[in-house]
Amino acid sequence: MASLRSLPFGAAISYFAAVCFARPPASGHPIIGTWDVVVSTTSCQDTWQIRSDGTTHNISGSEESTSDYVITDQPSENGFFVLDDTITESNGKPDCGGSKTPVGDRAVVYLLPTPDGKFRLCPKASLNSCYALMIRLSQESSTPTGAAAFRAIDIGQSCSTVNAWEIAHGSKPNVTHADAPLEVYSYSAEDLGRRIAVRYMCYNGKLSSAQSSFPREPWSAAVETYRNAYGLLKSSHGKPSTETALQNENSNETRSANHWATPISAWQVSGTTIVLMITPHQPLKPEVDDWHVTISVGVNQKAAGRGGSR
Repeated sequence: MASLRSLPFGAAISYFAAVCFARPPASGHPIIGTWDVVVSTTSCQDTWQIRSDGTTHNISGSEESTSDYVITDQPSENGFFVLDDTITESNGKPDCGGSKTPVGDRAVVYLLPTPDGKFRLCPKASLNSCYALMIRLSQESSTPTGAAAFRAIDIGQSCSTVNAWEIAHGSKPNVTHADAPLEVYSYSAEDLGRRIAVRYMCYNGKLSSAQSSFPREPWSAAVETYRNAYGLLKSSHGKPSTETALQNENSNETRSANHWATPISAWQVSGTTIVLMITPHQPLKPEVDDWHVTISVGVNQKAAGRGGSR
């Protein structure tokens, strides 16, 4: 893993003489898969295959290596996973940084998940220190497909890291409701190059539902926002399980309070339902050209019903 060790501009990283023995990550951990590591200062190909058994196979320039790794099961309070990696085999050739990484070399880095399923690679637990981007190429078939259902968290997971993760990604907190057992966290965040409203609904400390809402806009602009969000969700979770589309997406002239329809797409992801749709700002007056795109996440009721009947 050359990018763990050959940092641009002379940046420092932690090295250790001790060996890090492989420990398989938690089942379904988002790090498992094959990644293209992109560093802005070089066009050299750096590919990591991070396996579910706690080992890796890596190609960096002319170097081919394997390593043992351990990674934290959950991100820390400030949103970062900690990856500890030790080289176990190497062909001894130069990596993308021009160095030859010896067997036994160990490095620790911090990984910050992004809303679209990538990771920022950082020598410190700080967004400003990040120097590379990990882009998923493939994922082991034994693990769930795609990124987290909502930004960096899935339905049923602890909400304890939500605030730190959002702040680390530049989000600004809005009014928060914290009256146990129901807690609501809301933020002004950025997605698809836009400022959006994000809301997490947490019950007994775990995510029960969530929603991203894009700004109000005319129908034609809302359709474009919908298409961009659709492409992002499809790249993370595959083809939607159900979807409807308008015969004429470029017109809303025939809409009325008694007759209107918008495109809706839904994904079923590991017991979670993700719904993308365009909604009128004034449902009783959809003839008014005022719309917004929403992404809603909640429990897949059919999956929940099957689980409860066992």
